[in-house]
Amino acid sequence: MTKRKPKISVIVPVYNVEKYLRECLDSLANQTLKSIEVLMVNDGSADNSGLIMDEYSSKYDNFYSYHKENGGLGHARNYGVQYAKGEFIAFVDSDDYLSLDAYKKMYQLASENQTDIVIGNVKRFNSTKVYGSGLHKKVFSDTIPKTHITKNNELIYDTTAWNKIFRREFWIKNDFKFPEGMLYEDLPVTIPAHYKAESVSVLEDFIYFWRAREAGDKSITQQRNDLVNLTDRLKALDLVDSFFNYANIKGELKDLKDYKALSLDIPLYLNILDTADSEYIKVFMTKVSTYLQTISDETFRKLNAIDRAKYYFISKNDIERLLDVLKFQKNEFKYSKPKKVKGQFFWEFPFGKELPKDICKPDSEFTIKRKIERVEWDSSVIRIEGYHFIRHLDIKRKKDVSLKAYVFDPISGEKKFINCFSVKRPDITLKFGTKKNNNIPLSRVNNYDWSGYIIEVDTNDLFDRLSGKLEIWVEINCSGKTRSYRIGEPVSGKKPRPKHRVYSSRRIFIKYNSSWDLYLDLRPVTTQVNSLIYENGNLIIKGETSLPLNECQLLFRDYDKNEQYRYYMEKDGHSNSFKTIIPKSTINRLKNNTELIGYVRYNNDNEPLTYLESVKVENIVLDTKEISIDASPAGNLRILTRNYTAYLKDINFSNENLLIEASITDKYIKTLKNLTDINMVLKNVETGHTVSGNILREYKEKGEFFLKTGFDLSNNKVRTPFNEEYGVWRVYLEFTVKGNKSFKKLKRIKVRDKEINFPKKTVGNIKYSPYVTKEDNISINNIFEWNWIERGPRRQEVIEKFLYPLFRLLPMKKKTIVFESYWGKQISCNPKAIYDYINEHYPEYECVWMVNNDYVKVDGEAIKVKIKSLKYFQYMARAKYFVNNVNFPDFYEKRKNAVELQTMHGTPLKTLGLDVPGEVDTEDKRNRFLRRCGRWDYLTVPSKYVSDLARRIYDYKNEILETGYPRNDKLFKDNNEVFRNQLKKKLNLPNDKKIILYAPTFRVKNGFELKLDLEKLRKKLKDDYVILLRLHYFISDELDISDFKGFAYNLSNYDDIQDLYLLSDVLITDYSSVMFDYGILKKPMIFFTYDLEEYRDNLRGMYLNIEDEAPGPLVRDNMSLIDSIEKLDNYFTQYGEKYNSFRAKYCEFDDGNASEKVVKKFLNVD
Repeated sequence: MTKRKPKISVIVPVYNVEKYLRECLDSLANQTLKSIEVLMVNDGSADNSGLIMDEYSSKYDNFYSYHKENGGLGHARNYGVQYAKGEFIAFVDSDDYLSLDAYKKMYQLASENQTDIVIGNVKRFNSTKVYGSGLHKKVFSDTIPKTHITKNNELIYDTTAWNKIFRREFWIKNDFKFPEGMLYEDLPVTIPAHYKAESVSVLEDFIYFWRAREAGDKSITQQRNDLVNLTDRLKALDLVDSFFNYANIKGELKDLKDYKALSLDIPLYLNILDTADSEYIKVFMTKVSTYLQTISDETFRKLNAIDRAKYYFISKNDIERLLDVLKFQKNEFKYSKPKKVKGQFFWEFPFGKELPKDICKPDSEFTIKRKIERVEWDSSVIRIEGYHFIRHLDIKRKKDVSLKAYVFDPISGEKKFINCFSVKRPDITLKFGTKKNNNIPLSRVNNYDWSGYIIEVDTNDLFDRLSGKLEIWVEINCSGKTRSYRIGEPVSGKKPRPKHRVYSSRRIFIKYNSSWDLYLDLRPVTTQVNSLIYENGNLIIKGETSLPLNECQLLFRDYDKNEQYRYYMEKDGHSNSFKTIIPKSTINRLKNNTELIGYVRYNNDNEPLTYLESVKVENIVLDTKEISIDASPAGNLRILTRNYTAYLKDINFSNENLLIEASITDKYIKTLKNLTDINMVLKNVETGHTVSGNILREYKEKGEFFLKTGFDLSNNKVRTPFNEEYGVWRVYLEFTVKGNKSFKKLKRIKVRDKEINFPKKTVGNIKYSPYVTKEDNISINNIFEWNWIERGPRRQEVIEKFLYPLFRLLPMKKKTIVFESYWGKQISCNPKAIYDYINEHYPEYECVWMVNNDYVKVDGEAIKVKIKSLKYFQYMARAKYFVNNVNFPDFYEKRKNAVELQTMHGTPLKTLGLDVPGEVDTEDKRNRFLRRCGRWDYLTVPSKYVSDLARRIYDYKNEILETGYPRNDKLFKDNNEVFRNQLKKKLNLPNDKKIILYAPTFRVKNGFELKLDLEKLRKKLKDDYVILLRLHYFISDELDISDFKGFAYNLSNYDDIQDLYLLSDVLITDYSSVMFDYGILKKPMIFFTYDLEEYRDNLRGMYLNIEDEAPGPLVRDNMSLIDSIEKLDNYFTQYGEKYNSFRAKYCEFDDGNASEKVVKKFLNVD
């Protein structure tokens, strides 16, 4: 049987990328467009890349391996093209990956528009983050079905081969071939292809993820200071120039090509000439000075003045002066501003007298900085707040700036001017004005005090169009310079992203494109819901439609289960009115956590079923669940089924009390047998501390149970964590059930009534701010109110810049020790162990803890000082001794004879310091990091392994204390049955069961889902074991394990994890550094690594090769985990040798006496 021709042939050149190749190939194997072939070309790899290719070609019928001798990327791509059979061809670099729907979207766009090329948007990534591609940001703001580089000149910036599909017939017809034996082979192909194409489609969706190689693993094109890199880049530019000459391309496109070369390509090398050798500089000067002779005056004038100055000296072959310009640009330029002389601006460069006057005139430097901070509806008016300014131009007074704003219809070209006001924002000057002088903390180079704005868009006064996209533009004039820009760049969070509204038969959405430009998305309301009635178990939906009723059906989609339900739309009175009944049987059949989105099925398409906010409907309460009805983010009718939920009825302040009233259906209460108490509790997200309310009233009404409680804020009657602790507090209803095994069940309180006001109140030094989370839960943020002298960043900066240097002139406090742990978040870890020892043995020393929240409790006579307070700077200036497990801030200047101890906070499992990509990726970041590390006099380590690692990752040159970690002394001191029995009693744990501790690492990516199957574990292990869960506090509160009472215990908020180490008989972990401390105890460890490849390959790098070094079994599923627990009697027979090697390498110096050794050395005492 003949194989069908694939839609896309994907060519993947492969060279020594075994570390990244699987991720790339997996993204191709899982494409939603299945009709692709993947042609892998091994370009003479010396590692295991070829074997991985063969593995994939054996596994997948549409993957093909080709092996050849090394010839470079261009040759490998050309080699692969000859085997391509697809309608389109694509290229993928083997260390990158694609979104899973990339080729489906691109192929669909090409097919719909019959284009020769489709280009897709790009993001960069490394092991710690994903971020925008600067190279591509000019190209992708909106999807453009059909265009051409002569119409859309910005496509000149789209120079990469791998974010495209090319029609193969078009490729062959033009005989495209990548240059061989050189870097930057994309440029000479992609630009001619853009020009020769009949048309090109632009897809704004991010489809390609381009890897940024990290320290020690830079790709060839990232090595800018390599001479071959330079000459190949210039050669690629020459080839593009040759094509432009051959095709006789002139005018705007040619000018933009030259501008791109001078502003983007060449500066990559020009700006590092001050670190280059003489040969590199000579080649650069020769080739670039020749290139400059081809540049038009008009293009040259578009460059920034500082770049024009550099090119001027290149054209004069004045290397010495060129290097002076580079030095000025990197060190002093940011502190300068253009001066206005006789109505014209000029830069006052120190070398300006040697330059033609016109070169010093700025223009392109006057770019817009924009930001949207809030967008909200006020009836039919959209109110937009933010700030903007033209860089380098002062707007000190209101009259210094004038504004115009208008709504723009990109189809008709019509403008409608709208209200726009300037607002005073001195904070923007402080943030962006650039510090002028470190000795004058509030002085700034530029003044942007009147950079704030408010824009008002009355949606009743928009264009008559029912659908389409409308843009909002602003014209800003400062000092005679006018710039027009499209508003955008929203801050993160909900404030600039309000929900849609329906006005004048239109749904109006406020959205942002991939360039973060705001636009109004208008969609016609063809069908809307006017009422919802729940009657006799049936849900009756009534509404009106402009579509022919006899050709329509109401359709509900369950996207999670890929199911749909269809119902007839009956005529209901008027010709355009309808009624649909969803029967009781369907309602009862819906399972919990089902989400149904409503549409109207018409003409083989799904039209929106609009839900108006004015339509109110009570939740439908059934025997086992409740159903809520609202609008989806897209504005469609949405039906949600979930477990019974508690809802907020009211929240307010009365005198110095916070009053909260909430309700829950009485049916839920009836499901709780042996219920003895209902209360409301607040729980601090970070500390886990809980506070119960004072019950003021409880009553039942219409099948609902209501509870009103009060929380005393006065701090006069009873001191509670809530009136002492800062941070976010979640609000719950708490149900206490007693019986053989008592437990408490928490229900997070949600907000159903959007009209509830959320007041704020300050009592003492805490400002209480209730708010609604993005999941519609109610939380309260307790914010510290500073004393007047410390209030706000400006005053704190004055203290830091003015008073701190003066405090340093006062005598040093030679018996004062400053402690800090985890940036002031806790009193814990090694610093606490050292403090405890000093507090017991050397009470004559004054101990000061620097904390974010001064409510934290500490034993002994220690002084707690809030970070950034006046006292904080006093102690930082005068103390002699400093202890930290991270680093003190940059402002801290160590005094002569001061002593700093760095304790670390654990054996490094994941990369740290100079090994972390992006952490020290600039010279300034590196210098500041090394300066912080250079202050340390002593560094504590638990092993020779960490000692050697620390020397390298911190570039550490001073004394290392090979003592073990002070915090681990507890694991020796309290490792006895008496302590364990006391702890079991305290935590209400059974004495006759062994204890499993589950302590996984915190997963940021895609959130955390408990993969332990507690039901299976209980069924198999309940006779002999109980399990303690120690999870990250971010997710621990959301975990309901009440069904496993007596077997599973959530101790995520327990203060000291070392107690749990001592208590447990076996540890289950994964990639967490808890394994290193736990190894001291010589107890079994099991590694539940269900996502090993994802964590190992895609997230931040690990020093430990867990597959080789883990002192216990690596299990992937719950049955294997249970099997390993049941075989613990043989654990040390199987893993004893590996365990001993692990302890010898990572726990070498821990002996229970670290605190004593460290303190005696640190304080120089006997």
